[in-house]
Amino acid sequence: MKLITWGLLFLLIFIEVLSEYLIKTSVAYSNLKYLYLGVLTYLLVGLAFYFYIKQGESFAVLNTIWQGSNVVIIGLLSYFLLNEKLSYIQIIGMLVTLFGIILVNV
Repeated sequence: MKLITWGLLFLLIFIEVLSEYLIKTSVAYSNLKYLYLGVLTYLLVGLAFYFYIKQGESFAVLNTIWQGSNVVIIGLLSYFLLNEKLSYIQIIGMLVTLFGIILVNV
């Protein structure tokens, strides 16, 4: 994969994780400002995804990395920042997801 593709992929993952965090924070604190920021950053996800697709890389591989990374990162952020509990099944699911991302990249 090209360096620009990896950069767009990580930007996409970061923006989506930020969106999820802002929306969850808006619910936790009943603050609409976080909700509006979360929705705005989700719009940026669409824009970043557009540029990401234009790079011409394998859509299946890039989408798998994007979706799998979101599952793992959001799970970890929920645990560490929002103090949510993870069950053993969820932890195993995140490990299997990481393994799947590695297999897709081989």
